[in-house]
Amino acid sequence: MKISKKQRYPAELIEYAILLHRNYRLTFRDVSYVMAMRGIDISHKTIFEWVKKYSEEVRNMRIKNTNDYSINVSQVSCNGERLFMYRAINSKNKTLDIFFQKRKNENRAKKIFSKMEI
Repeated sequence: MKISKKQRYPAELIEYAILLHRNYRLTFRDVSYVMAMRGIDISHKTIFEWVKKYSEEVRNMRIKNTNDYSINVSQVSCNGERLFMYRAINSKNKTLDIFFQKRKNENRAKKIFSKMEI
């Protein structure tokens, strides 16, 4: 089953939340907390539903640490609110990390990604 584009949240965000839960063995509440730190308020129950529904889709995906990444900026709508989504992506277009904020500030995103040691 492919992650639908008609979700309330972007497919990249759903994929990232599932990867956090599976690869780092975080609880649903911990993943919810990590997402809140990145600017998105998601219930732990929502993350549980995503894992139950889409875990087979992202089973073989892994987050790999690398210093080769670029930052992709796009404007998305989450819960009816317009946000800027910054994604650190590697050369194979796999998402390494995600950061959301209300204002467009690419320098701040670079600073945050460098602190996260992706």
